[in-house]
Amino acid sequence: SHFILAAGITLLLAASLIVGIVFVAKEHGSSEPSEDVSAVFKNAAVAADSTLCSEVGKNILLKGGNAVDAAIATLLCSGLTSAQSMGIGGGFFMTIYNNIGVPGEIKGYWLAHQKYGSLPWKDLFEPAINMSQQGFPVPKSLHDALLSDEKTVLEEPSLKAVFVNPKTGYIFKEGETMTRPQLAVTLKIISDNGSDAFYSGSLADSILQDLKEIGSIITRLDLQNYEAWEKKPLEIVLNGGIKLVSPPPPASGAVLSFILNILDGYNFTAGDLETDTFTTLTYHRIVEAFKFAYAKRTDLGDEKFENVTELVRNLTSKAYADSIRTLITDNATHGYEYYGPTFYDRDTTGTSHLSVVDQQGNAVSVTSTINGRFENKCLRRILMCPAVLVNTDGSVNMIVGAAGGSKITTATAWVSV
Repeated sequence: SHFILAAGITLLLAASLIVGIVFVAKEHGSSEPSEDVSAVFKNAAVAADSTLCSEVGKNILLKGGNAVDAAIATLLCSGLTSAQSMGIGGGFFMTIYNNIGVPGEIKGYWLAHQKYGSLPWKDLFEPAINMSQQGFPVPKSLHDALLSDEKTVLEEPSLKAVFVNPKTGYIFKEGETMTRPQLAVTLKIISDNGSDAFYSGSLADSILQDLKEIGSIITRLDLQNYEAWEKKPLEIVLNGGIKLVSPPPPASGAVLSFILNILDGYNFTAGDLETDTFTTLTYHRIVEAFKFAYAKRTDLGDEKFENVTELVRNLTSKAYADSIRTLITDNATHGYEYYGPTFYDRDTTGTSHLSVVDQQGNAVSVTSTINGRFENKCLRRILMCPAVLVNTDGSVNMIVGAAGGSKITTATAWVSV
């Protein structure tokens, strides 16, 4: 297992309970549940934020690429279709399983590809370059983000030049064809010259000028000295021998591990959702685990600047999870101070997640961000926790992660449970 960090950026409490109640109401007949979009694939699979980019990843696999190749090509595509959330000016966390800061995206792609990729670097850029030149239909998620931040887009010249349709004079609407010719040129240069083109080569001057115009203090030396790095991931073993592999700090893999360790002690079964009473208790316990975990998350920081060794040890410990579980009251909730947060962390948005498994059983879980919608500003405590669940025989059980800002870790835990 490997974990790659390319950091260029970087309470779901009552909301969790509301979601659970709505889910139960639908299941009990008040309205039809949403369509099941799950599918079974024989050899490999790619799950991205858009069908278009999932197809890009699939085609890379069909060309003989592996999970890392497919992930990079899909991320480059997602930089077009989810431009409000991620792109080559952002950063990401990637968990690989083998059977404002300085933009770290490209350096991270390069590190992952050099160590684990199989297709030529250029091949991974070709789909995104073609889409940038020929155009692609604007997805609903991008249109909604543009509509929500329309004032910002129209007032910032660099955003307006990209996201206002020159044919209509308005922000791009869902289904309209968007091209990104300038990005195509940038991607072609990186495709031909590798990651150095971005950090110290022909693109560096343009990047620094753009950053200067928006008040950034990033210097040429910052770009030249930037490094992506690889760390050993966190690993815990859950009931049934299933192993959770997740990223260490500053990502939130430890928080995800803590939630699942707490819930593991309840030994949930299908019977826990058989009646309204059982279901309510089950959801209550899950939400309470979320509260304790998010309180601890406020103490979690970057290992380079804060000593979080003991905290991570606790958050990945079965015994510590057992002790916290005893504090969960089945018939009551408590004030926020009961859960022990150090400070309040505001809600955030602006991420994109994808999962890939290839024909050889290699798996990649990666979450990428520009730190907020259409922004890459101050570093925040990171919620991204792309994870892989592995069976006792070494096969991949699940590749999981989420987009959604401050709801990422709890959403990932919810799916894992």
